[in-house]
Amino acid sequence: MLKTGRAETLIGEAIETYKGATKHLAEAIAELDRTELVKAAEKSWAATLQATNAFIVAQSGVEPKPDDGPETSKHLLSLPEWQAEECDEELKELTEQYFSLTHILHDTVICERDIEPVSVLIQDIRDVAGYIEECERLALSGGE
Repeated sequence: MLKTGRAETLIGEAIETYKGATKHLAEAIAELDRTELVKAAEKSWAATLQATNAFIVAQSGVEPKPDDGPETSKHLLSLPEWQAEECDEELKELTEQYFSLTHILHDTVICERDIEPVSVLIQDIRDVAGYIEECERLALSGGE
């Protein structure tokens, strides 16, 4: 396994960042506060990048620049597993979820400041927890 220690550190950072997102989300829901909802999306996006970077480090030994979505995307799509005749289904699913979260959290909420429909955004923010868990599982079990 490549750089498992660094991957574990990045996963830990993702979990801590996501904890901050859940605090903003709770405040947003309790007070119907748009600003807190955007903050929750921002932290969720940061946690998504951190978890994805941990997976990339574990698989390739290369660490994308923090807070650089395009670089993370490039490295994710450059993993050797994508070059195999049949790409691993777990990698496909993880990649699809990453790009879905990129579109919702980064492109739609952070860049465009569009939070509608709120119920969908809240669920997407909550889904980040499962995404982090999946990155952690794959990062710490794969790459051998």
